[in-house]
Amino acid sequence: MKQEREPTNIKQVPAKIVLIEGREAIVAKAVEYRKRLTNPNLTPQSQLKETYKALITEELASTGTVDTTALTQRIQVQDGSIDMVLFGKACRIIEDYVTTGGKNLEGGTGLPKIKPTDIDWHNL
Repeated sequence: MKQEREPTNIKQVPAKIVLIEGREAIVAKAVEYRKRLTNPNLTPQSQLKETYKALITEELASTGTVDTTALTQRIQVQDGSIDMVLFGKACRIIEDYVTTGGKNLEGGTGLPKIKPTDIDWHNL
């Protein structure tokens, strides 16, 4: 599995990530991240980063926006801690997907090219 590397031109965690279009691709990406988490060979660091990317894309698909500060707080309450370096990388990767389609990323699988009819919306 190719790992996405965050854009090198952005270092801060975005305060909000807003989905303007392409909900279907973000839903498919969320499903992809959840599937990756079933890989028993993931390192603890990769598992955590994939978990953060899944949480971000799921919220983005559900609400159209992610308040990263609020999500950080929810993760801290739920898990007792958060790795802000990995969370920041996950945020920057997803933000690049929604703003440029992933043009600033290296590696990874990219956003899938799908139509709304390709998704089983009832089983999400």
